[in-house]
Amino acid sequence: MIATTHLRGVLLEAPNLAAAKVFYEDAWGLEALSTKEAGALYFRGRGDEPWIFGLVAGPQRRLRRLRLGLATREAVDVAYEDLQRADVTVVSPPVVLPGPGDYYGLLFKDPDGQLVELSATQKEAGPGAIAKYLPERMSHVVLNSPNARDTARFYVDILGFSVSDWYEKDAIIFLRCNQDHHCIGLSQCEQASLNHVAFLVDDQGSVLHAGARAGKRGAKSIWGPGRHGPGGNVFDYFEDPAGFVVEYTAELIQIPPGTPWSAKEWERTPSNANVWGTGGPTPRALELMAGSR
Repeated sequence: MIATTHLRGVLLEAPNLAAAKVFYEDAWGLEALSTKEAGALYFRGRGDEPWIFGLVAGPQRRLRRLRLGLATREAVDVAYEDLQRADVTVVSPPVVLPGPGDYYGLLFKDPDGQLVELSATQKEAGPGAIAKYLPERMSHVVLNSPNARDTARFYVDILGFSVSDWYEKDAIIFLRCNQDHHCIGLSQCEQASLNHVAFLVDDQGSVLHAGARAGKRGAKSIWGPGRHGPGGNVFDYFEDPAGFVVEYTAELIQIPPGTPWSAKEWERTPSNANVWGTGGPTPRALELMAGSR
């Protein structure tokens, strides 16, 4: 079994990189990185990950790559062999990947056809130059899946994830690969697409501070602030210029190794979606999270 260590981030495709750069650098508060790669943008947060969020120019609004971490380059080579033995479609064998950070990794497709990166790097970025209440790293990614349960089994059996909790009827299955309650969610949906991406900030106050700051810079709030039942995290969701849903989040439940944990099914109720009682997702949020535009 492959020992995935953490979520590195995502690479998305968007039609207007100029508007995206303004949004993610000015309104969202990430640090834009210089690159000689035409038609690509990379951003980092306050943490050690060389980059956590990337965009490439293209006609669609879609997930181009989900990025997962491994501990060493040797682990990447072993994972390549494991994936081949499991008859997983490997798109690219281990190589040094484009973009910042000297990542050594491979690319494969999950059961829904989403492109996934497994990579390692010895190049830590050091403290970021953005304010303390702004994103440290990527917290989690929720993917829409036409076969959420089967896809979850793949992440568990092949990539070493565990199921933390789930909503009834597999509305969302929450998966973890470290002590974070979840870094991947799989939402039952007619089409494979991106539901949303969440950026980790320090605490509840930081979620409120960052959300207020983004709103003053023109970002559109579409749900929150609130607190989820599964995972226990505080949230505030926004719409970016391309129609992606992005979230500030904090205080996700931690499950250290060896801690007893019983995954459970949650009812899909307004009080479980937002225990603060400050309201559910707006129609716009539901539309965008379903992969519509």
